[in-house]
Amino acid sequence: MPRDQFPALQKSTYLNTAGGAPIPLAAHAAAVQYYQESLEDGDVYWNTWLERTDNARREVGELVGASARHVAFLGNASAGLNLVADLDEPGVFASADSEFPSCTLPWLRRGFKHARWRTREDGAFDVDDIARVAGNATVLVVSWVQFASGFRADLAAISDFCASRGIRLVVDGTQAVGAFPLDATELGIDALVFSGYKWLTAGYGVAGLVMPKGLPELGSPHAGWRSQVDPFDLRSDVVAPGLDGAHAEAGHPPFPAVFSLGASAALWNGQGTRATSQRILSLVGHLNQGLERIGVPVLSPSDPRLQSGIVLLDVKDPADVARQLSKRGIVTSARRAGLRVSVHAYNTADELDLLVGELAGILGR
Repeated sequence: MPRDQFPALQKSTYLNTAGGAPIPLAAHAAAVQYYQESLEDGDVYWNTWLERTDNARREVGELVGASARHVAFLGNASAGLNLVADLDEPGVFASADSEFPSCTLPWLRRGFKHARWRTREDGAFDVDDIARVAGNATVLVVSWVQFASGFRADLAAISDFCASRGIRLVVDGTQAVGAFPLDATELGIDALVFSGYKWLTAGYGVAGLVMPKGLPELGSPHAGWRSQVDPFDLRSDVVAPGLDGAHAEAGHPPFPAVFSLGASAALWNGQGTRATSQRILSLVGHLNQGLERIGVPVLSPSDPRLQSGIVLLDVKDPADVARQLSKRGIVTSARRAGLRVSVHAYNTADELDLLVGELAGILGR
């Protein structure tokens, strides 16, 4: 795995990808190149920048199983979720009771009624749980991986359920895209939104909005010159919306952040998401064995089919434990009622053994 691409890993034991990942050399170089070109030559690279943006669309499309023309780049995932919420008339939307706020607030703000299904102690749920509350829902919003518990949802089963009920499926892939294989087109996902600064390791300032089926007949609810079917016609007297997902950008994409995202997506495409996910789950299994050995309970699912790179530990005063680990050069975070450890493919078994050893000392095990 591309450990040598991440200089930050030489300075600490970094187990906080779910909070924000270090960026690789390739992503750094892509952003620096843009700024250097702009510094030295102004806007003369405009057409080149557009070509690089299209290259980034292709890399992201390959990563998530979607056509490049349906990949849009926005400033953050919340912007994408708000845009998607604007596509529907207020009705009923369904989500888990433990969802991240950005997955619920856009719909609540627009007057949707909220049907919430209950999650289990380990954060897990299945289609039966959803079916109990989503009978009248028009939209279902779900994180592929839950940000605290690390539970990884069965998107295929959820997609089948939504298709059978005529429910639009909106997926927040922030805690999974780049780490697990996905074919958004085959699954029939209506909208996939994800941040770039976590498992995709691209840094802040860019998010993906992928609409594998394209935009609805009226186009994006957010209009701008790039939302037009022919942006470079520059018509200001008529609305002629483009229906490709990329037309959701409305205006200029954030070039340097997009180039970083494209470089990181290329890196993980090169590794292969299947190999990446297998390594992550192997490391999580290794970590769980160590935690069991020192008697630290795990609040995340025990079934590998439901696991992700996030492991939530049941410790007293997790914020204090995270601070003590930080003093020892181990980066984690406190989330909800636990200590969140997040393991990417660039981590190692030795790092997890170090974590377990330090935890044993801190907790008196």
